[in-house]
Amino acid sequence: MLAISFSGFGQIKLLTPDSPVEIKITSLIFLHTQKGMPLQQGQTVNQGDPVAQFAPQPTKRSDKFEKQLRESIQLYNKKSFAQAAEVLKKAVTQEPENPFLLEAYARALYQIDERKPDSYQVYKKLVS
Repeated sequence: MLAISFSGFGQIKLLTPDSPVEIKITSLIFLHTQKGMPLQQGQTVNQGDPVAQFAPQPTKRSDKFEKQLRESIQLYNKKSFAQAAEVLKKAVTQEPENPFLLEAYARALYQIDERKPDSYQVYKKLVS
């Protein structure tokens, strides 16, 4: 996953394949989270502090490619990263806005040294 570490309120470090880039932020918006852990304005956030409780993933994450997504995750867990990425190649072109497919695809690509730049591009699309 895209590594994000908090170094204090108003700062966030995005770790890219090249180097950490520090940027100023004024707000964070979390999607797919559950209520119960709201941050107060001006609250200091340190690395490792919980900032949100994420909702569980839905049972069905893709209308057309659920089988391929499950297969890719199994291959990833077996460390067959190239196969895991290949299984999702068609899926991410046909469902380019599906965050579950994009995350699994980017994660598999990241484990393949020569595909790390491709992984970074998929992660950028995922967080944009």
